[in-house]
Amino acid sequence: MKRDSNPCGITNICDLPTGQILVADLCNNKVKLLNQLYPVVSHWDLAAHTQIMCQMTPRELAVTLNDYNNDTHAVQFISNSQLVNGRNLQLQHGCIDIAQQ
Repeated sequence: MKRDSNPCGITNICDLPTGQILVADLCNNKVKLLNQLYPVVSHWDLAAHTQIMCQMTPRELAVTLNDYNNDTHAVQFISNSQLVNGRNLQLQHGCIDIAQQ
């Protein structure tokens, strides 16, 4: 995105049932929503570096966040269709990966 302050650093990609794609951008602390033709149609700014994303339900996504400089560690839940803020699980330790079975 032209408004990004750093080059995009993709740490994870998640395809949605709608055909859209979510991209975790570590270098800009964002999750970006791409449509079927791949331009960014929406983005969501996060409080720390994005790591890994996991689809939890058809409408909810979990993203691991870490910023070791500010001692910020969390799992942020967002609505994957609108990139709306949801639950936030604060952690006392780093969390790099997440999975759902």
